Amino acid sequence: MSKHVISTLTRPNRYAKWVTQAGVGTMLRSVLIQGGAGVIDKKLITPEGVRTEVSEADAEFLASHGLFKEHQARGFVKIDAIARDHNAVAQ
Repeated sequence: MSKHVISTLTRPNRYAKWVTQAGVGTMLRSVLIQGGAGVIDKKLITPEGVRTEVSEADAEFLASHGLFKEHQARGFVKIDAIARDHNAVAQ
């Protein structure tokens, strides 16, 4: 079952985990959360914000990511565990 991240940020945000070895940074993992709330574009915008579907593993990664937790605490993003049919929600 997938989850959704709802974002009220105006720009997309990539949450990444980095490791540095011998002065070289290497990205181990990243999750891109769509932004654009309040910006006219072709994407799924809900009254709560822009919705991005993520896997269970990505949701767990985001829940432990420092910047995501800060954005969550400030109310910019949240993880929605309820799967919804987009057509039913639109009606």
